[in-house]
Amino acid sequence: NFQYFRGASDPHPVASCKESRQTEGDQRATASGVLAGRRVNNAPEWTDLCEASGITCGQIRRLGEGYDAVVWRVNREHVVKLAKHDDAFALLQAEAAALRLLAGELPVRLAAPIVEVAPSDLWEHGYSVQSYVPGKPLTAIGHGNLAHARQIGEFLRLLHTITPSPEPRSALTLRDRRAEAHIYLSRAVASVSEHLGRPVADTVSREAHRVINDDVDVDTRLIHNDLHNDHILMSGQDMAIIDWGDVGLGDPDADFLMLSLMTEPAFFRTCVAAYGHPDPERLAAKLDDLALLFWLVLIAYAPDLGLADDITYGWDGLGDWMARRT
Repeated sequence: NFQYFRGASDPHPVASCKESRQTEGDQRATASGVLAGRRVNNAPEWTDLCEASGITCGQIRRLGEGYDAVVWRVNREHVVKLAKHDDAFALLQAEAAALRLLAGELPVRLAAPIVEVAPSDLWEHGYSVQSYVPGKPLTAIGHGNLAHARQIGEFLRLLHTITPSPEPRSALTLRDRRAEAHIYLSRAVASVSEHLGRPVADTVSREAHRVINDDVDVDTRLIHNDLHNDHILMSGQDMAIIDWGDVGLGDPDADFLMLSLMTEPAFFRTCVAAYGHPDPERLAAKLDDLALLFWLVLIAYAPDLGLADDITYGWDGLGDWMARRT
């Protein structure tokens, strides 16, 4: 989900639902079937989708695309997330469950879930609709305002104290590093071997297994699990946290990983201090280890699911990580 809003500077606006339907009709005439036409356009028939979802259809704007969904804004009121593959709808359902659970519980603005629609003729992989949350991403604002860092730390401290009741808890994924590593590690190591040679791949594999097996007996908490600059929005002094698709139950320290990679050191230290972490030095060392797993996830998946920048980011990050250890 790293790329959701990185494409916001190139939004591909659509003037209206009427014009959108005409474009889709033209594409379906040259594609094989309705669903093929939608895949070409990366968008549904908006008039039908909006009517089925109970929202007003009007001006539409493409906000961005992540590994799991394409994100559109409708009328500056709603956000529609179109799942990209068969497993993605479960993530949209988990996000909605988390947003309902957290409504009114945190000192930040959150989207309000409206509807989740299972795979159908409207969209083959399913989709969700939620309220639009305005704001400027931290990417655009920068890290000069340490008050923002304190807000993030206070938000995370409260988030990690929330205990879901059984019903929403059942919709949340257990984020187990060891279980998740089995999905991507062999593929990533094979890619490292192909690009950098077998000796480097063996070292990477050995280090990755060390990281996976360290610190596994943690107190599992509710975590955002994808908290970075583009998912933190500011509107004046009001902060919003968006894109909860990777929400789950896991190691609370994982919520600091992307912040450690993408913010300035003073900003990150202020965030950790506001959180009240019991051992900042140990956290820093742990996050440096966890960064290896993040680079390997990008190396494994970005060629198929991500954008070109993620591929470069993964290889550059791995190179820097290895250089610090040689």
